[in-house]
Amino acid sequence: GDVTQKAVYLLYAGQKWEGKSGEKYYANQVFQFALDGTPLKAYELDVAISCLSVDEENGVFYGVSANQENTELMRFSLD
Repeated sequence: GDVTQKAVYLLYAGQKWEGKSGEKYYANQVFQFALDGTPLKAYELDVAISCLSVDEENGVFYGVSANQENTELMRFSLD
């Protein structure tokens, strides 16, 4: 997840963590909350990501996606 001056952004995988230390879960949902905890928006991504970084100034967020062949930095719109 990520926290900005305006909001909190969290990845949600919809499953209980049962992995070993060092393993990652990939999630395709991002929830945006106001700083007081009020839900603002939900994003459904077309690809699962393992981490999240938000750039509110440019209206985008980034995540790392991985598949069998490679790892990619993905860019998504906050709109």
